Amino acid sequence: MTLHFGRPEPLDFETLVCETPDREFNNLTRSTVPLLAYWKSHDDRLEKICHQLGLHAPPDDMRLCFEYPVSSVGRAKASFTDIMAVSQSLCVAIEGKSTEGNYDSVKKWLGKGGDSRPPVLKHWLQLIANRTGIPIPPIDFSRFDDVTYQMIHRTASACSLNKPRTVVVYQVFDINGKLPDYKRKLTELASAIGAAGKIDILLNIIESTPTKEFKIVEGKIKNLKMDETAQFVRAAILDGSLFEFDDKPWVSVSTVIGQ
Repeated sequence: MTLHFGRPEPLDFETLVCETPDREFNNLTRSTVPLLAYWKSHDDRLEKICHQLGLHAPPDDMRLCFEYPVSSVGRAKASFTDIMAVSQSLCVAIEGKSTEGNYDSVKKWLGKGGDSRPPVLKHWLQLIANRTGIPIPPIDFSRFDDVTYQMIHRTASACSLNKPRTVVVYQVFDINGKLPDYKRKLTELASAIGAAGKIDILLNIIESTPTKEFKIVEGKIKNLKMDETAQFVRAAILDGSLFEFDDKPWVSVSTVIGQ
């Protein structure tokens, strides 16, 4: 297995952490920090996901791609998936969350933009429809009103690779016990896009208890500039242990039968 960071050339984990932008380390509870700390043991983490999918081991040709980009339409921003695990037979899109709240629903997201946004939404939905076979209406998006918009373009990103099996994993790092209802939001997504039998959607909640080192680093980075903060946090991810992780039972929101 090889590691990548938004590019085809492989790299090691240390380089991956060093190339992650400073802004991602401005806060110890920002999802990038526990995500990278957790995936430092990337072989074990990927094997655990594959076991959840009923596989004995990850495919031999699997690549782990961090910040994987999938283009939108026009001038719209690409969708960057936190981790995309890709092989000839499998695509697993992994989205990391921690202390952030709910993102905008489709209805709210559309309401904030002008005429440019409906074509973007249709683009993402068409990528999903290519997988599920559920036709996308030309204008009426009302059945997606309550679905979280980000979940749609993350799922579309996974579908865009057109692999025999497509999986979406929301990996939620529970640091303070205050989480949005991800199960409900993922269930809304699965129902609206017709995921049953076509796309695996999984919720992986990980209890993430800050360690003594977390508290030490937290004290050191107070009032520092962004680049100085990033140096401390990078070192703690690479050489230390900021969290104690405890995976809770996985929740399967949508399952592909017969895999």
